[in-house]
Amino acid sequence: MRRMISLPRRAVHAYRDVRIRLLGKAPSWRRVSRDLEMQIDPSDWMDRAFYLGTYDPALLWLVRRVVRPGHHALDVGAQKGFVSLHLARAVGAAGRVLAFEPDPRMHAQLERHRDRNRLGWLDIEPLALGRESATSSFALSRVAGWSSLFPNPEALSAMSERVEIPVRSLDELVRTAAVRLDPRRLSFVKIDVEGAEPLALQGMRETLATADATLWVEVNRASLAAAGSTPGSISEALESAGYRALLPRFSRRLGLPHVTLEPLRSLDDVPHEVFDVVGQRASSPPLVRSGR
Repeated sequence: MRRMISLPRRAVHAYRDVRIRLLGKAPSWRRVSRDLEMQIDPSDWMDRAFYLGTYDPALLWLVRRVVRPGHHALDVGAQKGFVSLHLARAVGAAGRVLAFEPDPRMHAQLERHRDRNRLGWLDIEPLALGRESATSSFALSRVAGWSSLFPNPEALSAMSERVEIPVRSLDELVRTAAVRLDPRRLSFVKIDVEGAEPLALQGMRETLATADATLWVEVNRASLAAAGSTPGSISEALESAGYRALLPRFSRRLGLPHVTLEPLRSLDDVPHEVFDVVGQRASSPPLVRSGR
């Protein structure tokens, strides 16, 4: 039986290896979904995951379940825009997606990806979200996705330079109409900002209190420690806005993707160095019941 199970897996890996070899060595435009294209660098592991369709299937499953045409959504720490593109396709031209990316190299790639896919309702902001307005030192990394306000020891080893970037609170941007966002239409927020997640959440408390959104937040213990924080700080920020923390677990049933969400007492108790947490309004019915 074990041999019968392993054969399909080996076939899948062999198929993926062939697709990777066919990419060649130079970056090129490739489909990352049925109707989205990105410029894929074969030497970048994350780009390869985008291309193969193996990048964060639980996150994409939740986007498909929650986001509808006409909704508004946020991608905080958008990097090259893989999630931003999927959100923009989901909300359609009647909706709005705000992508925040302070790394100028990633920001430029994100703009190219938006324009290539003709997603004019995807707004890209070259700044970081935080608790309050400031200008901060930002460590640029030689590794895509590792640039950070609070680089952990591993990220520091790959740092290329530091630059000054603007930091703003989302609540201030919304109050002053500096961004086009209607909190009442906000359905999804993704936050992956290498340790600055608690600060970003604290700076959007008013917006989240008005919205009924689903949040997807990365928890990286080393990056949080570099910021003088802990996973529990994310729990506290969610609770202060009226949200509860849930742990997503991804599986496949008869080949189809499925996610269960398990309630958490404390993020500090999760036995992983890096993981994701889902935030949902405490007063809302569960998106997915654990064990279903």
